[in-house]
Amino acid sequence: MSESKKVHNYNKKIAIRNYETSLNDYYSKKYENKVTRDLQKEQQKDQYVQSMRIRDIQNDAQLQAFEKSEESFVDQLAYNEQAEQIALQGEENVFKERILQTAFQTDELSLAFENQILQSRFKMADADTSIANAVEDLGTEKAIAKLQLDQDQQQLATRGKQIDLQEQSSRADFNTKRYEANIERLQREGTVRAQGRRGNTAARGLQSVTALAGVNAALIADQLTKSNAKIEVERAALKAEGGFAKRRSALAVDGAEIKKRRTETQAKESKIRIAKVLGIEAEQFEMSQQQLGRSLLSAADSFEQRSKEIMKDRFATDIRAYAARQLKPQLQPEIPVPFKTPLPVLTKPPAPIKPIKSALVGAQSERPSTVGSVLGIGGGVIAAAAPLSGPAAPFMAAGGALLSGLGSLF
Repeated sequence: MSESKKVHNYNKKIAIRNYETSLNDYYSKKYENKVTRDLQKEQQKDQYVQSMRIRDIQNDAQLQAFEKSEESFVDQLAYNEQAEQIALQGEENVFKERILQTAFQTDELSLAFENQILQSRFKMADADTSIANAVEDLGTEKAIAKLQLDQDQQQLATRGKQIDLQEQSSRADFNTKRYEANIERLQREGTVRAQGRRGNTAARGLQSVTALAGVNAALIADQLTKSNAKIEVERAALKAEGGFAKRRSALAVDGAEIKKRRTETQAKESKIRIAKVLGIEAEQFEMSQQQLGRSLLSAADSFEQRSKEIMKDRFATDIRAYAARQLKPQLQPEIPVPFKTPLPVLTKPPAPIKPIKSALVGAQSERPSTVGSVLGIGGGVIAAAAPLSGPAAPFMAAGGALLSGLGSLF
């Protein structure tokens, strides 16, 4: 056999084998596509069911979380409202206590001021009473001084009368003694003359009587002088006592007037001091009332400010609760039903061309098979037309028949 014949036969076998390989690849790919489509269909079905379950679980979880969030949200709002009411009630209680305390302090100030007014009135009445008593005491002191002066003057008049009587008695006693002395002188002269003496003896007797009478007269006159001097001294003393009594009465009246003026001055000064003290107490009372009023207004402002802060805190807490509140869950969209997977369109390999008999044509190379990833069947199996069973049997049978027909063509 010539070389060109060998090459021709070889090329014919290679063409048939390459066609066999292509045909095997075609039917294998066709079967593989069908198996792959069925597998993808089952997988898509399982994945769809699993996705639906996951979707339901996620929806249930979102609903439960939303319900839990709503419960927490409602509880937070209720707690905020209750906390606000408790805080406002506490502030209101504090403010009421402040009002009550201010009322007690105001009553205490009013009672103290009224007590001060009553005491001032009593002191004013005491001062007026002191003035009235001073006037009355002055009248009494003047009456007592006048009565004492009248009594002293009456006693002095009585003593003056006694001194006059004493003077008259002394003068009468002087006259009586002088008269008795004259009688005694006359009697003694008569006795001397009756003795009948003459001459010097008689003269000396008479002289002795006259001298004795002169001595007695001098003694009597001296007694009268002394008595008059004593009486004058007593009259001077009586006159001095009269002046002293008048001066004492005047001094008593002056002292009573001075005491009255001093008492009136002290009473008036006391009334002025009482009025000043009362005025100061009134100013202090008014200032204390104003201070209590300002303190109460400050407490009211503080109560209002604290109430606003409490309501603002409650509003901020509500805002945070609203911010933390979950949005109403949106149900996830329906899982789309998987589309029907179409089979790929395959082109059947064309019949091999009969090789040309020529010495110039070289030997062709054998085409490798690309089938085997799914079926694991080589081109030699198809060429041998080995009996197959299962889903690929119809494809392999059709390929064997086709190859048999091609063999008769060459």
